[in-house]
Amino acid sequence: MVSAMVHWPTEVPSELSAQVAVMIRKHLVYRDALLRTAAYNPRTAAAVFTELSRPLRGRDRANVLTLAATCHYLSGNGAMTGIIFDHITETTGGLPSLAQLLDNALRAGVTPGKLRDVIPDAGTVDELFGGHFPTPEDFA
Repeated sequence: MVSAMVHWPTEVPSELSAQVAVMIRKHLVYRDALLRTAAYNPRTAAAVFTELSRPLRGRDRANVLTLAATCHYLSGNGAMTGIIFDHITETTGGLPSLAQLLDNALRAGVTPGKLRDVIPDAGTVDELFGGHFPTPEDFA
């Protein structure tokens, strides 16, 4: 996934979409760890998460789109964040818990700078994944 962000635009295999969806569904800590990619380049991360969501449906798609929305929020694109949340609500009947929190923050005017404080640092992400989580430098 980080490789796709480094080499964006590039093809994102549907198998990767399925793997990310299963990771998030089985362990929410992975969802939180994946937010680390927004620290590298939030606009590119948003594009990759959006592409990853395309073959998915239901709650899996909502979870991955929540990551895309978070990246848009962090890049200062609150309008796109709101559009994604509206889409998730229309297609699934509600927002995942992280999306609910972010939607409330967006409506309350929380700035992207304040939101960046909740992104896990590299050491925390390595710990959550039980090993090294790739960084863009790993693909240079």
